[in-house]
Amino acid sequence: MPPQQARRNSRPAPGGSTTGANSTGASPAEPLRTGPPRILCAAEVRLGGIPAGLPPLSGEAAEIAAGASRRQWDALVNAAAEADAFVLIGRLLDPAADLRAERALRDGLERLAAAEVATFALTDEPLPDDLPLTLLAPDEPSEIELSRGGEGLAVLRTLAGAATFPMPDGLPVLGITSEPEADAEGCDALFTLSSAASEAAPGTWFVLPETAGAAGGRTEPRGERAVRFFAPVLELPEEPHDLPARLRNAAPRRDDGERLRIVDWTLHVGPWGDRLTDEDARALAGALSDTWALHSVTVLPHPGRFVDGDEDEPGEAAAFLEALAHFDPLGDAPALPGVAPDPDRVRTLATRFAAPLLSAG
Repeated sequence: MPPQQARRNSRPAPGGSTTGANSTGASPAEPLRTGPPRILCAAEVRLGGIPAGLPPLSGEAAEIAAGASRRQWDALVNAAAEADAFVLIGRLLDPAADLRAERALRDGLERLAAAEVATFALTDEPLPDDLPLTLLAPDEPSEIELSRGGEGLAVLRTLAGAATFPMPDGLPVLGITSEPEADAEGCDALFTLSSAASEAAPGTWFVLPETAGAAGGRTEPRGERAVRFFAPVLELPEEPHDLPARLRNAAPRRDDGERLRIVDWTLHVGPWGDRLTDEDARALAGALSDTWALHSVTVLPHPGRFVDGDEDEPGEAAAFLEALAHFDPLGDAPALPGVAPDPDRVRTLATRFAAPLLSAG
C-alpha cells in the first residue's frame, strides 16, 4: 500500500462540558496570548498511580505517592493555562486510579477548556466519556492547525507509520509520536515517549519558532516531580563522627513541589562499618525517614578492603577467601592455623564480601 497522506484539520474548539463559563456560555475575557507558539507536553501522567521505578511502598508512603500524582497534575494544568496547547502522550489514568484521580483529570481538563486552551491526548487507553479534549490515535497520522485569535499559529503533527505530510507552509510544526524512532523531517520540534522519559521534569515546554524552519525554537523542562527517587553511594572508609548527620548532609536538597522522596543509600564502609548489621542498617534508615522521605540503607565493604596485603599481613578479602576455601558447610569446620572454625563467622564475612566479589567478576 502507498504511504497514507495525512490531512490537516483546523484546531477544534474545546469539546465536552466545561466549568467556569458564565450563564450566556461566554468565557470571561482574557488578554490575548502574544509571542511565539508555546505548547506544553507531558507523558505518562498516570493519575492515581505510583511512579514507576520506585522500590515497593506500603501504607502511608504508598498513599502519599498516589496522591502526589494529583498534585503534580494540578501543577501541570496551572502551567498549561498559559499555553497555546497542551499535549499528553501515553496513559492519563493509572490502572489503579480511583474516582479521585478521575475527578482530578476531568476538573483539570474543564479548567483548560474554560481558558480556551486546546488539549490533545495521544493514547489508546479507554477514557471516561465527554472529557473536554481531542483524542489522537497513536497509529493514525494526522495534522491539526492551531490558531490564536483566529489566525494560524502552528501545526501539531501525529507521526505514525509511513505516512506522508505536505511540506510546511510557513507555520512551525511540532511532531508528536509514541514510537521510539520516527522520521521528524519537516518538524521544527519533536516530542516522543522516549524523550519524555529522559527528562527529570514531568512536563516540557516547546517554544516554537514563529515560522517553519526558522531559528529560535527551544525546549524548557517544567517543574520537578512530586515523587523523587535517589540512589546515592557514599565512600566511608573511616567512621564519621555522626553517621545520620553525614547522610542528611549528603542528600540532595528538597525541591519545590516535592511531596515524597525515596532514598536508597549504598555505604562502602571500612572495618568500622561491619557492626552495621541488617538490623542496625534498618534502624539507621528509620532514623533518617520521616513523613515525606523514605530511606533504605545497604552496607558493603569499601573497595580498598579487597586489596591483598603482604604475606605476613594478608588483606581482609584474602583472609576470608582462605577461610572459605577450607570450610565445608556440609561437614565439620576444619581447624586451620589462625582461623577459628566458626560457621557464623564465615557466614558473616560472606555477607560482607561475597556479593561485591561476584558482581565485580
